[in-house]
Amino acid sequence: MGNRTKKHLVIAVLALFMIVSSSTFALAEKDFNQPSYPSMVADLLVIRPLSLVSTAFGSVIFLGALPFNIHSKERCEKAEKKLIKEPAAYTFTRPLGSFK
Repeated sequence: MGNRTKKHLVIAVLALFMIVSSSTFALAEKDFNQPSYPSMVADLLVIRPLSLVSTAFGSVIFLGALPFNIHSKERCEKAEKKLIKEPAAYTFTRPLGSFK
């Protein structure tokens, strides 16, 4: 390896280090609480319809299991929460693009 090649290699490594470190600082300053445009679009076009189907499917399952759970109020409430209320809240009440 020639002297000139070593010099170019050192410059390339330093430039790469500077690019990586500056992008790391930019990520540290980014507000991760604000959803991005792609995540909002994906949420609107894919996740919301799937979670709506999940809510409907959970409702059907809940109604099918209701005769078996009706004797226990606690079990019935737990099934309602897990099969209907949580998917419905995920579908209708969370902010667009937020996946928490």
